[in-house]
Amino acid sequence: MVNIRNIKNMLVSLDLTDIDVRMIEYAYFLSRTFKIDKIYFVHIIQAYELGHKEKKLKEIQNSINQKIQNDIDHIYDHHLDKATQTEVITRIENENAAQGVVNLISEKNVDLTLIGLKQGEDRKGKYAKEISAKAGSDLLLVPEEPENKIKHIFCAVDFSDKSEEAFQRALDLAKATGARLSCYYVYDIRKEYFPGGTNQSQSALEKKINRRYKKYLSKFNLNLSNVNPSYNINEKLDNSAEKIYAHSYNNNADLIIVGTKGRIGSKISLLGNITANLIHIDTEIPVMIIKKHKNKRRWSIFGS
Repeated sequence: MVNIRNIKNMLVSLDLTDIDVRMIEYAYFLSRTFKIDKIYFVHIIQAYELGHKEKKLKEIQNSINQKIQNDIDHIYDHHLDKATQTEVITRIENENAAQGVVNLISEKNVDLTLIGLKQGEDRKGKYAKEISAKAGSDLLLVPEEPENKIKHIFCAVDFSDKSEEAFQRALDLAKATGARLSCYYVYDIRKEYFPGGTNQSQSALEKKINRRYKKYLSKFNLNLSNVNPSYNINEKLDNSAEKIYAHSYNNNADLIIVGTKGRIGSKISLLGNITANLIHIDTEIPVMIIKKHKNKRRWSIFGS
């Protein structure tokens, strides 16, 4: 394995429920796969949850820290090497737990933040959405039962500068894991032809999309055969995320990667809308959200 550029440390947000054990296990799987230097396991306590117990704050923090550490030690003993450093952090946030996580991401210079997403009524998309919008790190949304493998990486692109960082990360991870890499483009007709629509033939659209793919991939010294390219012609922006997830699920992907820039859900960004909607879908596949970073060098894993 090789080190993944720009992923040196990782923050894992825990909520003291059953999902925590799988979050810890998946975090250690990633630490081995990505060669992570340090993991911060974090639990933010909302002040209102303490009731009249604020006077025993230190005792509460120590108790929570010990519970999390016990879970970590148990997983260490059964599954993991001990090369990766860990730190358990419990903090009180008076108003907003999500902001507490965002503050720690900045304070610890975190590169990748893991957020657990539960199924059905227990899902708290608002928490993940706020962290996604505010955090300086990339984000990985982890379902309740993630598989500890990355053999097929699925990257959503829109051929914009915004998606290049996500595609670069997909390339990096493919090299590190030996995973197959697939690209998927949602061709939004409304964006280019609104309000008139288009009468272009299917053949003409395919040729146009292939030209875009070739131009985009040439920036990375790649060709169409390297990335299993596919696309969907979509007239409704609001279901693009569902199309991406369904296509990745049907093709047995282990990880979805999508890029975004600025505030999640921005109307000017197709990928921003897709990212916001992916947060609210009950997924069985982890979703990695890549922020736009500056001064990062492109490189190719496939050669010219």
